[in-house]
Formats: sequence, C-alpha cells, structure tokens
Amino acid sequence: TGLQVECGGLWLMVRGGVVEDEERITVVGVVVGSKEDTEEQVLELLSKCLKLVKNKIGTSADVVVFVNKDLHHSFSLSPLPDVSLSRPAPGCSLLSSLTVQSLPLCQGGTLLSTRPTGCSLCALGFKETQQLDRHKESPGHRRNYLFWYYQKNKKDLIQNPHKLGLELSVVSAVQGVEMSSEQGVLEVTTVPGEEKVFKIQLKNNLNLEESGGVEESAGIVVETVGIPSGEEVIRLSDEHNLTGEEDTKIRIRPGKRYRVMVTCCSNQVGQHKVPIMVAFYDEQRSSRVGEGYRLSHMAIELLMKVQTEEIITLLPTIPFTPPKKFEPWHTYETVKGRPPIRLDVEDSLMVKLPVGSYPVSDARRTVIGTRMQRTGDTKEEVVELIKCRSLLDEKLTKDNYKDRWELLLHCEQWQEERDIRSFDMVGVAIKMERNSGLMVLEVPGLQENRPSVLKGDKLYVKESGRGLKEYEGVVHLVLEKKVWLGFSDKILAKLKSGVVWDVRFSVSTFPLTNMHRAVKLAQSLSLTSSLFPSTTNLLPPKCHPQLQCYDKNVERNPEQLAAVTAIVTGQSGSAPYLVFGPPGTGKTVTLVEAIKQVWKLHTNSHILATAPSNTAADLLATRLAMDIPTSEMLRLNASSRSKEAVPDSLRPVSNLTDAGYTFPPVSQLSKFRVLVTTLVTAGKLVSAMFPPNHFKYVFIDEAGQASEPETCIALAGLVTHHSVAPQSPGQIVMAGDPKQLGPVVRSPIADKHGLSVSLLERLMSTYLYSFNGCYDSRCITKLVRNFRSHPSLLTLPA
Repeated sequence: TGLQVECGGLWLMVRGGVVEDEERITVVGVVVGSKEDTEEQVLELLSKCLKLVKNKIGTSADVVVFVNKDLHHSFSLSPLPDVSLSRPAPGCSLLSSLTVQSLPLCQGGTLLSTRPTGCSLCALGFKETQQLDRHKESPGHRRNYLFWYYQKNKKDLIQNPHKLGLELSVVSAVQGVEMSSEQGVLEVTTVPGEEKVFKIQLKNNLNLEESGGVEESAGIVVETVGIPSGEEVIRLSDEHNLTGEEDTKIRIRPGKRYRVMVTCCSNQVGQHKVPIMVAFYDEQRSSRVGEGYRLSHMAIELLMKVQTEEIITLLPTIPFTPPKKFEPWHTYETVKGRPPIRLDVEDSLMVKLPVGSYPVSDARRTVIGTRMQRTGDTKEEVVELIKCRSLLDEKLTKDNYKDRWELLLHCEQWQEERDIRSFDMVGVAIKMERNSGLMVLEVPGLQENRPSVLKGDKLYVKESGRGLKEYEGVVHLVLEKKVWLGFSDKILAKLKSGVVWDVRFSVSTFPLTNMHRAVKLAQSLSLTSSLFPSTTNLLPPKCHPQLQCYDKNVERNPEQLAAVTAIVTGQSGSAPYLVFGPPGTGKTVTLVEAIKQVWKLHTNSHILATAPSNTAADLLATRLAMDIPTSEMLRLNASSRSKEAVPDSLRPVSNLTDAGYTFPPVSQLSKFRVLVTTLVTAGKLVSAMFPPNHFKYVFIDEAGQASEPETCIALAGLVTHHSVAPQSPGQIVMAGDPKQLGPVVRSPIADKHGLSVSLLERLMSTYLYSFNGCYDSRCITKLVRNFRSHPSLLTLPA
C-alpha cells in the first residue's frame, strides 16, 4: 500500500471484483502496540492511518484493521468516522468499514469473513447487502435465475403434462413450426427478416372433482410466462400481460385454457435456443411457504433456426452417427491369403539390406494404451514405462536419435492400428468372381480413402458373430467402391447362401518399417552429424561461377540465384541447405534449377530428387524432363501405384512400360544421372545398397510436409558421411515452408513430442539456421518475391 513507512504495523491492499464499474479495494492492517502504548496513543495512530488510506487510495476503499489492544473505552469516547469497533477476542480490537464476522482460532489467531455482496448469476458486485437484496428482486436477476434453474433441472421441467395438471402445447402453428423428435423441443424454421407467429396453449387437464376444491378456489394459478434470454429475437404477448413486467396472475380453471402469442424474427443467420418457462401453483395441492405457495415450473424449449438457401443446401441428408467403437476380434487360427501374381512387375533390384521387423512389444503396447500415465503389475511394464517416460522427457539428440524415434513411431503405429478398426464391417456379403477366382467386397468410402486400401494390403474376415477362424485376404485390385481379394481355397466351403462375414481392416507397416530402418541407419552411419549441424559443417567461402540459368526468371531473382549458386558450389558442406519461403515464391523452381545446374556442371555426379507425395515427385520430374535427356533421368514409381495415376507425359521417363512396372538392377540404375522418387520409395534404393558416395546430391521438395523419420528414408544409407568421403561428402538440399501444412500424425503422444515437426522445421529452430539480423547464406535462403498472387494482393495497405 505504501503505508508501512508512515504507519506502524503491516498494511496490505487487496484487489478483487468490480462494483459499480469500479475495482473493489480492501485495505487490511495489523497494528501491534507495545505494553507502554496507551489506548489513546494507539487510537490516534489509527486515526492518522485511516486518513492516509483515504488520501492515497480513496474514500471508496474498505478498511479492516486488527489491533492487539482493547480500545473499547477510548473508541466509545472518541469514535473514528466510517468504521465500527468490535472485540473478536479478549485483549484485541477490530476496526472495520464492513460487516465482519470473526472466529477465534488456536494460538491467538482470528478468522475474519464477510458476507458476499456479489451476484454470481449476473456477474455483478455491490457494496452493501441491501443493494444485493434489491438486485435479487429485479427482472434481470429473475430471468438469469430462471435460466440457471432450467439448465439444472431441464429433464424434469420439460415433462409434459405436469403432475398438477398443466399441459403445454402449440396451437395456431404456421408452416415451419413443429415439435421436434427431441423431447420438449419446438423447432421454428425461418429466413432472415421473416416473422413467425404462433400460440402456446396452457391447459388445465383436471376436472373440478380431480382439483379437490370448491369452484371458487379450484384451478391453477399462473404467475408468469417468460423467457430467460433471447428477447431480441423472441417476443411473448398475452391478453392479461402475464408475459410483461407487471405483477399479474391468472387462474386457469379445470378444463379451461389460456393462450400466449409467440413472435419470432431475426435478421441474423444462425440458431437461437431458449426455454419458454411457466411459473404456477395450485391452491389446493401446492405446499405453503409463509403466506404464499411454493411455485412449480414447466418449460418448452424453442429452437429457432434462421436459414438461407445456401445453408439449406449444406444441411446433412441423414442424421449424424458417431463412429462406432471396434469390437474385440477373437480368433484362434489365421488362414493365409493368396497374394497377387505380379505379372505386371519385373523387379530385378536385388534386396541386399532387408527393411527388417520392428514389432511393438506387449509391455510397450500397454504403456502406450495408458498414454504413459500408468501401467500394469508386471515388472516388464514398469520398466518399459520408466524407459518411455525418460525418452519423452529428453530432447532429441545424436545419442537418443534411434530410441526416441522408435518410440514415437511405435506410438503412431499403435494409433493407426486402432483408427483403421473404425472402418470394420459387420454382417456383409462376399461374392466370388468366377473368371479370376477372387472375392469381391464392397467397401463404403473407398473412393474418399476412408479407409485407404492399396494393392498388396491385407484384410481379414470371419463368419459373422461366431467364427473363430479368420481368413486373410490380400488385395489384388482396388476400384472406386470395391476391392478384389485373394483368399485361400479353404474359404470356398464357407461361401454358402445366407452366410455373412465380419471384416477387419489392417494397416500396412511398410512406410513405418522403412522409417525405423532409416533412423537406425542414421545413428549407426553417423549421419546424425549432418542432422545436428554446426558451423564446423560449413565450408569456407568460394568464388561464385557465372551461371547460365535454364529458367531466365531465376537469373533476375537475387534470392533464387543466390540459393542455386550456393548449392552448386557446395557452401553448406555436410550441413543440409534449406530453401524456404511463403507460397508462390518459387521454391520448387529454385530446386529444379539447382538440380539442372548440378547435372550440367558436375558431370560425374548422381542426383536423387525426392518429395513426400507422388504429386510433388511428378512435378519435379515433369520440369526436369524439359532439359534433361530421357536416357539420363528416371522417374521411379512404386509398384503399388495405380498405372492410371501416372501422367502420360511422364511415361517415357518412368519405370512404367506397356507390360507394367520394371525395376532395373543397380548396375543399370547407376547409369541414370537423376532418379526421381517419393521418400518412401527411396527405401527401395537403400535396400539395394548402392555403392558408397554414389549419390552426391539428395534434393527433397515439400520437405515441410514430411516427418523427420520419413525424410531420413532418402538420406540414411544413400548420403555418404564426410568421415567416409571427407573431400566430397553427400550434399542434402531441402525446400519447403514450415508455416504450411506439416506432417499428418494420428497419435497424440507422437504429435506432442515431435513426430509432427519436419526436419526442415527443426533445423530452422537451431542457431545455425536462425535469423540473426540476416540468414547465413552458406546454408539457408529465404525467398521473398511472390510470383503466383495478383499484385494488388501483395501491396501492403497504407
């Protein structure tokens, strides 16, 4: 408070709440007098302190002062203004401008409390309890109280008719006013500015005998009909002004009725949901409260929908049904399916380094299932929980690179396996195609990749409801609504009329296993020094050659030209070179120009150009094919890719022939100067074990869309570390925008701990790639000139 220097004791200022648009302030003081101090001296000190409080803080502040002396005698002779005195305990006094209750505690303490003077329903504060009492009688408070009461007791209030005999119904309804299928809800559908007028009827369903009274006092007395909120769009009116502010009551005698007019109108599109509430009592059957009666309440909920034609076209055609939880799948035997005979694939690319298997242990599955919060009773699960938590608590480093990514990939696999089960089907028919011997299954949502099913994936079926033997079906063909599956001949005996099947979908682990191998190789082959680069990775400045660009627009763009020059001269050394910028600034154009310049100037180099998706890889190949001969470039597609998805313009430079996909051996692939693949398909090159330092350059476009383990597939085992080739290590170039859509991650745990952060984004958060007045042009370039947007969109407003 600033009073301690001028006043003895301890003084605190407590701020809290707003009263009449002003912040409420309470000053609390503790004054301790010595034995030598008289009552008059202490009271004089308190008078001085209270004056200082008014001068410094204001007259509106409340004051509570505790004194360790009994000042009753002196205060009665010379009372201080605006405060009262009480004695909460022997030998002490309490001066307060508030009504304070005190309670002595042990060891000489005193608990002080004040009666609340605020209204929580209306979020208003008052200085005095009398003001609060008056507020509770106001119409605004009553409406808020009714709305709170309705929310708390909605289930009972919408029961119709009431046990006292009152029934609510809608009469004189116009088009667009009808009772909903939801109990107690009246739907009113209108367009902006249109009025809907109808009446709500209050009827006493009892007869005179059932009312239990004489005719003069029989009936239901209605005190009010109103709405707690929404008066601006919903208005009520009636003959005797029950719906107004006046204190009016009516009696509805047995068998009689009373009507209230409702007018709904709004200019705003949207929904308004408010209750229309009725307060009433029966003089014969309602309990007495003092001189009155205990009120009963009823309500009908009004849902007003203000719609336009555009909104109506967007409304659902069928009610929403939440995704079903998958049922446990119990079997004791799995009959292997029949994989497709790959007559359309000629694969001469020998596998020398298998991808391997990276199963999730039972203990780890249990730990992931509890989101790392708890575990079972086994020792293995306890040990696994400690290990997993330790890995997640650590930051990603060179030392924990494999183990941490392995855990996050297991989390992602666990989540994917659960999510795919939401597409399981129950009680469906499977038909056999006689020409091919394959089973045909219709799968809803297949065209929207819900679920995503590719050639070579596996589905499992069992007899609906009772089968304990499952049959594995391998996908041979996928069309818009159906899949063709290869099963064992053992299923033929079960294909009888009327037999239906349960279907379980599974996730292909091929991408994840490639990522597991990649992070393992990254650590074992010391690629982590390039993934955690420092200034020591960069090379000394070199003289810049005069480039003759294929795309003349690059020559006129200083940032693009600087990036291409830095890549060609290898200024980043073994550290990745990053090209980033907003949409439309030419990141892919820069990457394509850099690839062409490396191909032209470094005639002995081999280049791997990759991207996370087939679409992005096709774009790279299309632009590269404009200047690189067909004999020196190959677009390597995965065998699982639909042949129809390969653009006709790329077929001459791709591994798709009239007979199907072909994968030449390493000896032939090595002759191509430029290979273009997706990141996952690059794993096939890793399996083939190309000679060390074969790929001098690895370019990754749209790098912000790939997770770090996915990016590693195209690096680990293909990029040579500088310890193996100190004079010419493999160079990594990535282009993308970390501010756009990142990797798609399903697991909340993996998402929280970094799997949704691309390698591009992680590197840009490090010191080497950060903005320190400017970017280090040896390893990063930001593109700033937008070519895609209209000039008027790029002009900054004044």
